[in-house]
Amino acid sequence: MADAKAYLVHELAGEFVTDLSSALGTYQLLNVRSLRWDGFLLGLA
Repeated sequence: MADAKAYLVHELAGEFVTDLSSALGTYQLLNVRSLRWDGFLLGLA
C-alpha cells in the first residue's frame, strides 16, 4: 500500500518509503509503540 508521496519517492529513489506522519495519520496500521506495521491490523485490511 502506498500513497502518492511514497509512490513519487519510489519513482525518484527506487524505494517504497513513507514518513511517520503519513503512516500514523493515513493508514493507522502503524504500531506507535514499536514503530512497526501491525501484522494483525494488516491481516484484517
